[in-house]
Amino acid sequence: MKFSAKDWIIEVHTSIQIYKVYCRYLDVNQKEIKPAVESVVFPEFTIYCCRRSRAHYMSITTTKDEKINQTRLHSCFIREYVCLVYPKYTLSLCVKPMYGKEPKFVLFAEYIEHYKLQGVQHFYIYVKDVDKYTEKLIKHYVKSGEAEVIYFRDKQDRPEIEWHLDCIHRSRHHSKYTIYADMDERILPTDTSTTLSTYTSFYQEKFQGEKTVKEHLPTLVYHKTASPAPVGYTAKCIIDPKKVFLMWVHHVAIYFPGYEGYEVPKSEGIIRHYRDIMMGDWYKHYLPGVEKFGPFTETDYPPTLMKQLYENVKTKLDFVYKHD
Repeated sequence: MKFSAKDWIIEVHTSIQIYKVYCRYLDVNQKEIKPAVESVVFPEFTIYCCRRSRAHYMSITTTKDEKINQTRLHSCFIREYVCLVYPKYTLSLCVKPMYGKEPKFVLFAEYIEHYKLQGVQHFYIYVKDVDKYTEKLIKHYVKSGEAEVIYFRDKQDRPEIEWHLDCIHRSRHHSKYTIYADMDERILPTDTSTTLSTYTSFYQEKFQGEKTVKEHLPTLVYHKTASPAPVGYTAKCIIDPKKVFLMWVHHVAIYFPGYEGYEVPKSEGIIRHYRDIMMGDWYKHYLPGVEKFGPFTETDYPPTLMKQLYENVKTKLDFVYKHD
């Protein structure tokens, strides 16, 4: 995957497992522009190559003299340069890759509509596996301009490791702030009169109208709630991609010089993390640790948001699946 910025061309390259590489450039006639430029694979799968004024094509090689596998440069130079100063979106969300063929359309619709209520304007959706029924809903969000979808190939890509690095580059200069959240997580400010933008399993085979929403909407049917975990426990982040050099799932590993993070206290924000504890033997592996946080209580998704979320999800599913 290749991205362009004002001074750099950036590749996220999962098939290279060595440290030193060479950036190779070709002109409009596919003649090489010498010399090859040495670079490194860091952080993780990321390769930074400097821009060359006459370059129309480029490739990455492990030596400076080997035959070039010609690939076209990222084409959206003008849009990317403008976005350096004026990001298209204020708040976006990186969606962790989907796995498995079980239907996810109710969970996914609620996930998207929840974060739209929180001020998210754009979604970067990563997909490893997806059933056709859920994919129809994904394509609807893409067609509406609210999302873009990135499909992982079977053998070359390793989505569990590198999707979050890809999303840093994909969102950098495109969105001012970016959230990282799993599909079963609902990040909320404690004060529900504000939104996240202020801080700038059950499965259903087919959609059956209001019955499906009432019986399977996670925020409506899950109420038994663990005590809050310690600050930082499986944390999720809202980042400014221009200030983050290396991102992991639960924390920023490396900031650009001069920047640091802020830990949101429990009094300001929470993550409602929805789990069917019987799936994947979760209750055996993780429930004992969660029980140590304190007693369980019955809680609800904020009533001030529930009605609007319910209507938004139902309206979206009615529209997408009206002919099924």
